[in-house]
Amino acid sequence: MTARRNREPERRKASILLSHGRSIFGMRPGHAGNRGGGSLDLWMARQRGCPETETVEEYEVRDHLARQLDAVTEAQLPLGFADVITAQAVFEVEPRHTWREGARQVLAYAAQCDLPPALALYRAIPAAEMLAIFTKLQAITLHGLRSDRIALWWWTGKTWQQITSPALCANMPLGAVFGSCKYCNERVAWLGDSKICHGYEPTRPIGEMHCCPELCLTTHENQKWCSYWAAQRAFPAR
Repeated sequence: MTARRNREPERRKASILLSHGRSIFGMRPGHAGNRGGGSLDLWMARQRGCPETETVEEYEVRDHLARQLDAVTEAQLPLGFADVITAQAVFEVEPRHTWREGARQVLAYAAQCDLPPALALYRAIPAAEMLAIFTKLQAITLHGLRSDRIALWWWTGKTWQQITSPALCANMPLGAVFGSCKYCNERVAWLGDSKICHGYEPTRPIGEMHCCPELCLTTHENQKWCSYWAAQRAFPAR
């Protein structure tokens, strides 16, 4: 029994051999867990009916990327742990609204392992904002690294896709629709097959159902997460 316990950690470990002969050690997909611990905010968002694309844990999409690319996760570098590493690139996995922090982080990792940097983003985004991120990354010329650009990847909701041209910049996840509320003109998003729209802000994850009195009166009466009708039920008019 003791020998079996000793072998178990070894089965979780993996390594990547780089072209210049250096080995980078990390964890097999599915074995590193959530390095930052569970997120109370995400748990509460799920309880409020927030879309799945906004409540997926980072470690889940990180592991999916590693499986897709036959890579290792939490790769140990002299200064920190890279989310995903292959023999061809080092990746930082980041929510779309903190992409700048992710870009800075992956550049630090690329300098340590002499691999091209790649930024892997997730959570919903309209095509126009994806194009803006892609354009900004393409405009940055890197010096002293194996690549002169930061590669951009995106979680479609089912798989990872590399964004290599402006034509590939689409609403994500696939099938998402972005626009404005016809009653109050606030920015909103419809995700998946849901007819419920959610408030959208470029610098934040998508949160609760979008509610405004005119919309709620016509659409949300039987919707569990509508704050307007919840208030009406709690304080009925006399």
